[in-house]
Amino acid sequence: MTLAVSAGSMLVGAMLTDTWTAAKNRIVALWQRYQPDEAEAVAQALEQTQGRIIGTDEDSRAAYLSTAETQWQERLSVLFSAHPEAAGALLGLLQQAPSRQAACTVHGDQVINITGLGRADALQPRQLPGATRHFVGRISEIDSLSTLMAQAEGTGGMVVISAIDGTAGVGKTTLAVHWAHRVAHLYPDGQLYVNLRGFDPSGAPVRPADVIRGFLDAFGVDASRQPPSPEAQVGLYRSLLAGRQVLLVLDNARDTDHVRPILPGSATCMVIVTSRNQLTGLVASEGAHPLTLGLLTVDEAHQLLARRLGADRVARERDAVADIIERCARLPLALSIVAARTAQRAGMPLSAVSGQLKHARAVLDTLDTGDVMTDVRAVFSWSYGLLATEPARVFRLLGTHAGPDISAAATASLTAMPLNSTRRAMEHLARSHLVDERLPGRYTFHDLLRTYAMEQTETADTELQQTQARRRAADHYLHTAHSAALCLDPHRTPLTLAAPGHGVGPEPVNDYDAALAWYEAEHPVLLNTLAQASANGLETHAWQLAWSLTDFLDRRGHWHDQVTAQTLARAAAERLDDPLGRAWTSRNLAHACTRLGRYDDAFRHFQTSVNEFAALGADSLQAGVRLNYAWAYELTAQYDRALEQAEVALALYRALADEVGHARSLNAVGWYQTLSGDHEQALAHCEEALPRLRRLGVQHDEAYTLESIAHAHRGLGHLTQAADCYGAALELFRRLGDRYYEATIHIRLGEIDLSVNRPTAARDRWEQALRILDALHHQEADDLRARLEWL
Repeated sequence: MTLAVSAGSMLVGAMLTDTWTAAKNRIVALWQRYQPDEAEAVAQALEQTQGRIIGTDEDSRAAYLSTAETQWQERLSVLFSAHPEAAGALLGLLQQAPSRQAACTVHGDQVINITGLGRADALQPRQLPGATRHFVGRISEIDSLSTLMAQAEGTGGMVVISAIDGTAGVGKTTLAVHWAHRVAHLYPDGQLYVNLRGFDPSGAPVRPADVIRGFLDAFGVDASRQPPSPEAQVGLYRSLLAGRQVLLVLDNARDTDHVRPILPGSATCMVIVTSRNQLTGLVASEGAHPLTLGLLTVDEAHQLLARRLGADRVARERDAVADIIERCARLPLALSIVAARTAQRAGMPLSAVSGQLKHARAVLDTLDTGDVMTDVRAVFSWSYGLLATEPARVFRLLGTHAGPDISAAATASLTAMPLNSTRRAMEHLARSHLVDERLPGRYTFHDLLRTYAMEQTETADTELQQTQARRRAADHYLHTAHSAALCLDPHRTPLTLAAPGHGVGPEPVNDYDAALAWYEAEHPVLLNTLAQASANGLETHAWQLAWSLTDFLDRRGHWHDQVTAQTLARAAAERLDDPLGRAWTSRNLAHACTRLGRYDDAFRHFQTSVNEFAALGADSLQAGVRLNYAWAYELTAQYDRALEQAEVALALYRALADEVGHARSLNAVGWYQTLSGDHEQALAHCEEALPRLRRLGVQHDEAYTLESIAHAHRGLGHLTQAADCYGAALELFRRLGDRYYEATIHIRLGEIDLSVNRPTAARDRWEQALRILDALHHQEADDLRARLEWL
């Protein structure tokens, strides 16, 4: 009966509003649905009741209203007894009338009148915390939030939700509160804020039911008038917000389930949620718009320090400021802590602050504020402490990885876990923003999190476990890189590798394109892994990994990287007293020095390599080094000595019946003959080499040989044949990704164009070559630029 009593009072009250006609039609339609035989009588009764109310003078109206309510309560009681579902339908129809009628909601067997629930001084809560005075940047993120708000009218009745996620200390709350203050005037019915404490060190997040009771209280709903059950309180809360323009900031949520009960149901509201976790469920089920907050840019970090420390102070020590920004990983929390401490010491040079942050461990120590809410190490620990056992172990062992990023496959080897389990763990870490999936399947984290991971693995894992993880990672990269190297040059003499450790799963690399793509993705990781292996007693891994990198680094023009890698590898081989390692690393280091024009160093290392291979009785490998040796002589215009080295190599390969070596050295002999002016003899050797190389599938040497034949034809004045051979060589070099030789062939074709009076075509060729050489930072770029100016 309680529902009927409340509903009867509401119905009669609605008769005094200017929307009664629309309401009456909906009520009659409701009766037609549930008791069609009674609908006409109900319509007449409604007309009579409303007419009596309007026609009664003010003194008599109160008494009649009481009588009318009783009559309609009895009629509604009959309807609700036969059709209980009609109660909710009736109240829903009444609440659609937007004018002066009383708003209400149903909770259990109660109908609560929303209008008049709140105290007069509490109907427009203003709960936003103060905005920071030092807010900088985040222009695109602010634009995204503003755009989302502007598009709210097209949401089809759905509440507008923005889910801001990001790693600990990245400034999610700062952004949410800053933007909320900017738009607060557009939400005149109130701005609600709650810190949900989803990652609080106490381990006790705020319960949604407590949040809702707090919000009801903010709107002046006395506890005595709140329904007892949490479900009814949610209904009352949403009814209260229905049609109101309210902005809600739900800060620091643990997950989707933490915020879903708190979401209003009205499209007139906007909700900003922040979390360290990706709220994928909120996006999928509630249509939330995700906004992932990254680190500050260098310029934004500079602005933050300038605002906190003063522009003049920052401008005076730009190098120290740049170092502080790098050491703090552009993390707003870390930068703010350093700035706050430095601001209190006006006389301290920023270079001294930078010095305190020099070592990785010292950074977290320096950022220890003694306050668990702002200490960076403590803030990270809240996220780490919520991890399950497996993701926590993966996070720790990532601290042993050389960086700067890692694939899922490499993580599986690092942790000795199945790939599917590894992917699940990494996805969990990514959702928690303890790693960042910057590309599909590739993960990284900023330097402060890396340092924190290193601390955790040193605390929780034994030294043996850490060493085994580093070895597994080195095994993974070495075995995969070795396979990739043989895809780039299938005729290269392979190394004999130790078997990979237990739990290591090298990646399958089956063809040239796959190998090149893998190298491109892993390039910086491989260099870091080589350095880490060299520094941690994995000397064999170090020199063999350098061997596996040689062709990729050479063909892509990474010659300075090559020198660094081979120098480390050479030192590792020396420590091992491994003659094969010394021979290979000397050869590869000589090759890199030749690329960079360091010819004296190149000749010394080539001779060392020849001697080492000769002492090992490795004539085939010695012959290969002699071909490289000849190339260095060529670049110093010592063509006779280059030809001597090539002829020795040819003799060695013939004696060994090495078909590939034989073909390669035939081209080398022909090349040095054409450089010496003996073009006819050069053509004989090179044209003998070309079909051999094609039959053997040695594409890179096929391209070199086409260049040799082109050069000989050009020397003989056969320009058409020369251009055709250069064109074929260019196509091969381009397909093989050899940027330097691609530029070289463009230069040669430009020279032919110029010789036949086609300066425009020549300029086009040389400009293409210059773009490549500039990208490679090659010393020949300046000479070519001078030729273009002359042209």
